[in-house]
Amino acid sequence: MEGMRSNEAVMYWDTAFWTERLREQKFDYTDDPLRPYFPLPRVLDGLFSLGGSRDPLDIYREFPGREPSTEALLRHNGLLG
Repeated sequence: MEGMRSNEAVMYWDTAFWTERLREQKFDYTDDPLRPYFPLPRVLDGLFSLGGSRDPLDIYREFPGREPSTEALLRHNGLLG
């Protein structure tokens, strides 16, 4: 790809950047024309209005197999028998 040396390894933190560059090159498309329709304050208001209507602990409990406790986290990481 243009802008990258052929002997450079792609690190995991670079994947989003290079994925965007590849998409732009392959499909001749960028997100720029959509930006006026999704201004950041409006997007953030929408996100917070969705998340703020429910108790975060209830949302967390809905994930299968997730127990909202430090004991479960310690057990998962092998720090508790």
